[in-house]
Amino acid sequence: AAAASLFPPLALGELRCASVQDFARAALTSTNDVNADAGSVGVSRGTYDVVWAVHTPSHVPCGVSAGNASSLASFLKSLRDLLRPGGFGFIAAPTNDSHYARFHALYRREFVPGSGFDAARIGDPSRPKPGFNGGDPGRGGANTSFGGDQYTAAEHVAAALAARGVAFNRVDVSHVTRVNAGDGARLEAYLRGCAGDDAVSLDTMLANPRIGAYLASCRSADGSHYAFPQKTAHITL
Repeated sequence: AAAASLFPPLALGELRCASVQDFARAALTSTNDVNADAGSVGVSRGTYDVVWAVHTPSHVPCGVSAGNASSLASFLKSLRDLLRPGGFGFIAAPTNDSHYARFHALYRREFVPGSGFDAARIGDPSRPKPGFNGGDPGRGGANTSFGGDQYTAAEHVAAALAARGVAFNRVDVSHVTRVNAGDGARLEAYLRGCAGDDAVSLDTMLANPRIGAYLASCRSADGSHYAFPQKTAHITL
């Protein structure tokens, strides 16, 4: 869709899509050093004029290395390495006060294995913890795509860039995600996506005192829809 929006003098060159795992594991094929180049995404350094990542850092573990190359630092370095000198890097990441991050934290407090509500979880009780970081691709079962504990928000991205001495600009943009209250299937799917876990039903979320109260606070006065306040940082390199 973005490529279709280009008009002269801009012209489409090589277009390549890479998963967040490709970026985050940039050093995995050669070394565990997070300073390795971006070769594991299949291209050499300085290849692209534009590299962008929208809502993907949330799935990358925070920290410098977390004991391996699949870290936020490695992800960001790989993104930078792919840019030509003078290239444009763009990252969009929800902030800590966005619905995404707040709901993720609330969900984990209420439904993490071992909590009082753990019995409400569907399926195998040994399934992984809900969370947004790490793990293998795919959701559900033994291989959740989110497998870790902490939501990686825009504040983590900005701190990681600053720690590496990378110059960047940040603009926070607010918007509201609206979901029809009468469409339970869509609301459940949306909230499960925010939580990074599909083991708890919408009915169980609504029945939970704290999550139910939070969701009620997001419901419109006429009860027709839910309005989830979002704030996303637009970070340019």
